[in-house]
Amino acid sequence: MPRAIYQHLYFEGPFEVAIDEAHRFQMVGYGNALENEIYWGGFGGTWEQMSLKVWVRLCTGADNLIIDVGANTGIYSLAAAAVAPKAKVVAFEPISRIADRLRINAQLNSFDIEIVEKAVSDQSGMLSIFDTTDGFNYSASLEQPLANTVSYPVEVTTIDDFVLGAKGRASVQAVKIDVETHEPAVVRGMRDVLERKRPAILIEILNERIGAEISRMISPFGYRWFHIDEKRGLAETDQLNPIGGRNWNHLLCPPDMFAAAGLEDLLALRNQ
Repeated sequence: MPRAIYQHLYFEGPFEVAIDEAHRFQMVGYGNALENEIYWGGFGGTWEQMSLKVWVRLCTGADNLIIDVGANTGIYSLAAAAVAPKAKVVAFEPISRIADRLRINAQLNSFDIEIVEKAVSDQSGMLSIFDTTDGFNYSASLEQPLANTVSYPVEVTTIDDFVLGAKGRASVQAVKIDVETHEPAVVRGMRDVLERKRPAILIEILNERIGAEISRMISPFGYRWFHIDEKRGLAETDQLNPIGGRNWNHLLCPPDMFAAAGLEDLLALRNQ
């Protein structure tokens, strides 16, 4: 069905998502855009289609720690748990009503996802988050408020404090970061993890300023950097910034992990 039609056909209730022939999961639709895209377009069909393919390859078969920062209702967490049943998936979602929906999705699949109702930043303690008054929100942020938002305190932590404190010596396979312009703070708060663990990072970068800040922090660690063009594939780069349209996501990946995950065939030039 064409997107011009199905984008108006919202629904409520559980449905099954097929990642591939061997891996699938269930989630609940609440009449919101993300689940609607996944239901009608399929996993990797429309919404963040290339980002999801990259994430699945990074996570498949992992038996260590996978972290989803800004998990929302859990599409990335659920996919990771489906393809890496031996891994420990940790999902950070500070908005209680959204975390409740994530929890329902995890329980629906009997996935042992650790859901942490905290925001992630460069400090541990309390900060104000900006949230909408609607039932659902894709844009809650610790940064400046958008229109029609309210502010209230939430507990925050750093990736370093969480991993090196609660998880000790656990290896970290991959980290997804989508926190509505607060990404530099998240990366500042995971320097020890970057130095000691070298995880792959799938990260949203909404403007050049954010890209420049993250570039400076990531440069010492020997990562390869890629724009993710959601329709064409990966494009290696030495500058982190959006490339137009809805292509905000980037992959920061150690060279050995890039090769081991079989990501070479997703390079955009090879798809032409």
